[in-house]
Amino acid sequence: MLDHIKEGNPVEISKNLTFEDELQPHPEVFSPAHLEERAAEIARTHLLSSPGDHGFDLPARLEENKHSLFSAYKSLSNAARTAPLTPSAEWLVDNFYIIEEQLREAHQDLPRKYYRELPKLETGSLAGYPRIYRLAYEIISHTDNQFEPAVLRTFLGSFQKTTDLTIGEIWAFPISLRLVLIENLRRLADKIVQSRADRFAADQLAGQLAKFSGKEFSGKTFEILAKNFDEGKLTEKFSQAFLVQFAARLYEGEDFTGYALEKLERRLRPEGVTLELLAHREYNRQAAAQVSVANIVGSMRLLSALDWREFFESVSLVDRLLRDDPANAYAGMDFATRDNYRSEVERI
Repeated sequence: MLDHIKEGNPVEISKNLTFEDELQPHPEVFSPAHLEERAAEIARTHLLSSPGDHGFDLPARLEENKHSLFSAYKSLSNAARTAPLTPSAEWLVDNFYIIEEQLREAHQDLPRKYYRELPKLETGSLAGYPRIYRLAYEIISHTDNQFEPAVLRTFLGSFQKTTDLTIGEIWAFPISLRLVLIENLRRLADKIVQSRADRFAADQLAGQLAKFSGKEFSGKTFEILAKNFDEGKLTEKFSQAFLVQFAARLYEGEDFTGYALEKLERRLRPEGVTLELLAHREYNRQAAAQVSVANIVGSMRLLSALDWREFFESVSLVDRLLRDDPANAYAGMDFATRDNYRSEVERI
């Protein structure tokens, strides 16, 4: 990339992050009542694949996400030594010890044999995934990665008014929530790292223009601008982060900047955007990313703090039936004994 910039050749960036990706809206945030309706709808409409279907390889995906997050952490930590990080990047770096712990717990709680036994979905965008993963995905997607224990209980309760969850699925709910949070964080981290690389490329290009411009325009100035901005849609060639950073650098410059800014505005106008609009969108995108990363970290803390044994018994229909014992013997047992009873029911 830098060789292209030094020679005045067109800049090639954002292979993994398109302008359209940056403008993708967050899933709608649902109220608790809307979440209950969503759970009931899924219960009525979902289809399961045949028993024994191994489905999507979530353990392998977890390993991919782990490597990607460690790579992002290393990249951002190194970058922080020379320039300030965006707020979302700071959140990721400062709280990576929590993320690392979640990755470690996820590996421990997802043995392949246990995973293969979970009922898998046959249809939909998450076909091949465990049904319980779909429920975790729905909650996290429609709360912007932030949830309360009471919401989790009512969501599963609404689902089970139509379809029972197995004992194994309910025990797999915490790890499913953790896996979805890790997946979402990996996607955010990829965008954070790529956007930083794009802003760096914009700085390099602006620096080359300033070097060649001086107090008078040079042929090299026009050549660099022409090669980078004369052909194709700018919002397809460059990310929003690049365009906003490049414009910001031009505003800081002298002499040539008026012409360059005017050229950018003229080229962007047919694409339905302006530099002012892009700057506004980029600010909102970074703010939303900070909130999402903070929510993920907070939810990861909550996952480690919750008493999942108590949660399990509060939502398990099998546990509810066993507590109807006329002698009330089951309710008086300790947790380990009650769990042995439930295990026997599951085996039968």
